[in-house]
Amino acid sequence: MEINNPADAVKYLKDNWSGEFGGPIATLELLINNSGYFEIPHLLMSYIEYLSGLFSGKGPDVQYTDVRTFFKTYFPSKYHKSSAWLIYLYRHGLVHEYTPKTVLVDGTKKISWFCSLDVSEVNNHLKILPSPNNPSNIYHLRICAPEFLKDYKNSIHIFCNDILNNSDRFSKFKIGSEKYDESEDINNINKPYISQEDKDWLTNI
Repeated sequence: MEINNPADAVKYLKDNWSGEFGGPIATLELLINNSGYFEIPHLLMSYIEYLSGLFSGKGPDVQYTDVRTFFKTYFPSKYHKSSAWLIYLYRHGLVHEYTPKTVLVDGTKKISWFCSLDVSEVNNHLKILPSPNNPSNIYHLRICAPEFLKDYKNSIHIFCNDILNNSDRFSKFKIGSEKYDESEDINNINKPYISQEDKDWLTNI
């Protein structure tokens, strides 16, 4: 992406991440209207991590502490404490294990997940409540997917205003965008699943 001024940054966010002009957020709205289950928090947490790389100026080197700061800066206060567990249960669980993680508290209480597409769940959004259909020691960190999506879209608008009115925020956005655009030299990539034979395969194209 080419970002030369705050207006460019805002245009990029609105065109690609607000849902106003299609893009991945419009796809999420289709999921909410049909199906989607925990795919909504799965994708939103991925998008928020990416945006946190722009917010912090760290690009792909963004840390989850930066993601928490993004939540605390642009999301309602109910996310401030729950964001750590949104990251752990939903982000880590869904990326690495297909389903959200669970946590055992005091050796007896199990904190599990619950994601609803029903807007009537809005009052329970991000509350930890006893499971209605399971043993008494199981609790759910409940997510109302439509509410999460609404809060996400609002965070984009606040982020845009911040970029327009805060030169430091724009500077970090620009640095983050440049880092996302960088390509890593193949000789500097050291991953246990990438062998020299794999590198040679690309080198010989």
